[in-house]
Amino acid sequence: MVGKLLGIIAAASLIQTAPLRAEDATVLVLSPSANWTADFAENSCSLRRSFSGGGKQVAMEFKSFGTGGRLNVTVASDTLGRGRGELLTGFQPDREMSGRAPYRTLQGSGGWSGVAYTEDLPRNDATIEAYRIRGAFATEVELTTGPLTEMASVLRQCEDDLLTTLSLDPLRERTLSRRVELESTSALLRKTAAITRNLPKAGASYQVLRLLIDEDGRSTDCRAIDGQISAEASSRSCDLLRDIRFKPALDADNQPVPSITSFSVYADS
Repeated sequence: MVGKLLGIIAAASLIQTAPLRAEDATVLVLSPSANWTADFAENSCSLRRSFSGGGKQVAMEFKSFGTGGRLNVTVASDTLGRGRGELLTGFQPDREMSGRAPYRTLQGSGGWSGVAYTEDLPRNDATIEAYRIRGAFATEVELTTGPLTEMASVLRQCEDDLLTTLSLDPLRERTLSRRVELESTSALLRKTAAITRNLPKAGASYQVLRLLIDEDGRSTDCRAIDGQISAEASSRSCDLLRDIRFKPALDADNQPVPSITSFSVYADS
């Protein structure tokens, strides 16, 4: 079932249910109904898992593009109604829930619906107990992931392979004192506004753009690696970003080095 999460278009198989936790009646607590499954593609590393309880189920995907612990998260269900209002998420028990904006709403056949957004993988992956989501569904949900140490290790191994294919040093990337930063957020917002107007309003109505940034803060390579990834769509978006300037990444000795960054853009609703 989890392997069909991408696209949110296939019916789910039946899964075993788990009892709800009694101490918090306002939160639907779901337990794992399958192990993590991996999908390593040319430009991404994905891990997926399903959770269930009380006749309800949620599918989750963590997808990394090799950009330092920044994950694209998708959660979807065919048994929970669509949420409304602000989307809040957080790893438990240590991290408070935070708003996720912008985010993408998903709607598919068979009653599937959900959301997609970006999230930082916590450094204390060994102490994580659960992941809580409010606003994605009609009911607030807590997914009892347990410690994420093994999952994070698998992701890092795949990310290292991605970085190596881009001629970047994985060890240096993990020990950067500063990641790539924008010189001007407002300049990027103007450009991404133009990009979103060019995206279709249905289907894969988003793009994840990956840029390689040199020691001077200039983009040396840009391409769409998720969503609208055709050569035409990629070229059109990257042309709009050609003059965006960045602060280069700094290594452990605070020296500028080549690195990678990525960001998502969504079609206007």
